Amino acid sequence: MLRELSVASQSWPLATPFRISRGVKTVAEVVVVEVHQGCARGRGEGVPYPRYGETVDSVLEQVGSVKKAIAEGMTREALQGALPPGAARNAVDCALWDLSAGTSGQSVTAQLGAGPLPALTTALTIGIDTPEAMRSAAERLSAHPLIKVKVDNSDPEGQLRAVRAGAPGARLIIDPNESWNLEILESMQSVLVEIVLLPSR
Repeated sequence: MLRELSVASQSWPLATPFRISRGVKTVAEVVVVEVHQGCARGRGEGVPYPRYGETVDSVLEQVGSVKKAIAEGMTREALQGALPPGAARNAVDCALWDLSAGTSGQSVTAQLGAGPLPALTTALTIGIDTPEAMRSAAERLSAHPLIKVKVDNSDPEGQLRAVRAGAPGARLIIDPNESWNLEILESMQSVLVEIVLLPSR
């Protein structure tokens, strides 16, 4: 049975600006792919990542380049060679997995022979802001066990101490997004051991 692929872009305004060391994001740009086969539908999405040269237009173009092949039955395995790693391949791959789950009546994990997956702890992220604002954000997330903290090179110690004060029991992941050099990393070693590796409980 022939399949039909459709693709569209969606823009989702963020509730608050999301800052990392390389810039500020106020909107999530998402490319959504649907693959229809009879009455069944598979859905997947990908977020174009400018850091790796992706734009919404480039991802839409990549998805469009496999539209005919998908209609004619391209497999997930063949897709790996048809598109480079990135948002386009992810969106189409997820849509094909979703479609397969719908048409077979088997979950993706069952198809992979993995069985039900255990619950996993997900990190919630605090973007770069003033230490005071980052502490407030940490306080709102303090019940969560794992927090990712975006920092830059302006005041990383102040940012981290503020987050630790706001969420004293959480495990922390520190993400400078390429803003640290070796000198900053070396100067932060004792702070990282104190704040990140040995949180108060």
